[in-house]
Amino acid sequence: WSEIVGVVGNVHDDGVDQKATTVMFWPLSANDLWGDQLDFAQRNLAYVIRSPRVGDLSLLPEIRDAVMAVSPSAPVASVATVSELLEDSMSRTSFTLILLVIASAVALLIGAVGLYGVISYGVTQRTREIGVRMALGARSADVKGMFLRQAMVVSTAGVVVGVAAALLLTRLMSAILFNVSASDPLTYVVVSFSLMAVAVLAAYLPASRASGVDPTEALRSE
Repeated sequence: WSEIVGVVGNVHDDGVDQKATTVMFWPLSANDLWGDQLDFAQRNLAYVIRSPRVGDLSLLPEIRDAVMAVSPSAPVASVATVSELLEDSMSRTSFTLILLVIASAVALLIGAVGLYGVISYGVTQRTREIGVRMALGARSADVKGMFLRQAMVVSTAGVVVGVAAALLLTRLMSAILFNVSASDPLTYVVVSFSLMAVAVLAAYLPASRASGVDPTEALRSE
């Protein structure tokens, strides 16, 4: 039997991106610890030093000098800052997320360019229709408003379908995330409004140009 003298917080011994392992801390030195009449002694120690001088090149030599003054045979090895340990632990996850960010940015750019091109082309193809409406007395604001409403309907439908698909696919990212939700509402809102803004712009610019053309010239266009 062993007496429990205290309980500490979770220790992420396998990295901060993994769940905390089950850990028990034994005395540094004990007699008959395992019930076999043998002495137990821990021969290596790890110290954590908190100092505002972290990163100062003169700090490590001072630590080595202080340790040598007490125990000349004790080496000071595997020295690292907490930031370095954190970076090493998260290196694989960070690399994967950087690749995902680059791929997502490229996909967003391609999607925005494609959306702008399709809607702009569709509006341009309806130049004759715009001329007919203008000849029948439609105002320029009415024509532009009609195309903007249509663009909003199309883009809203696309955003709804895209967000629903993204929410389903982000479950695949849960394996590389720890204590972080794969669904970020701010990201969905920003991307959705960005694509809708592109759709509105793609409809407004050609509709504005076409509505400013003389109806006679617009009726002659093919």
